[in-house]
Amino acid sequence: MKRLLLIVVVIGFISCNTQKLDSAKLIDEHKFLMGTWKGDGKFLDKDLHQTLAALPITLEIKPDYTIDLTVAGLPLSNINLYKAKYGFEIKGTLHTDVTNGKVNDKKNFILLFIIPENADSTLNTVDANFHLKSNVAFDATMKVGGVILRKTNAN
Repeated sequence: MKRLLLIVVVIGFISCNTQKLDSAKLIDEHKFLMGTWKGDGKFLDKDLHQTLAALPITLEIKPDYTIDLTVAGLPLSNINLYKAKYGFEIKGTLHTDVTNGKVNDKKNFILLFIIPENADSTLNTVDANFHLKSNVAFDATMKVGGVILRKTNAN
């Protein structure tokens, strides 16, 4: 039993470490992502949109391959970058409710970064969608929104 527990812990450590390496590798392969991207997101849910009006989103991809993501000025943790058919997914965890009490059970934030296939260093504006979910898998009541992100500086 102790060996099984040790194996599980080692596999968990390796998988977490591998994801960070994968994010760094993706950034290295797509250097045009580096920089600070900003935009004001809007929820598709009419009530949330009226309550919040705009949801400031700032994504910073640094030359040391680290990623900072803030939503409504609140930092996210456990941020990882994934390749997707349409571009990239950036996933992170919120520790504070960004909806002023409207949806306080949703802590997982997913930014769907839509990138043209021929993107290069001249790319400075992207359409993105975002999901606010209670888990990273299926959530029938997730809150969805959109944002246009503009690169304010390149690293």
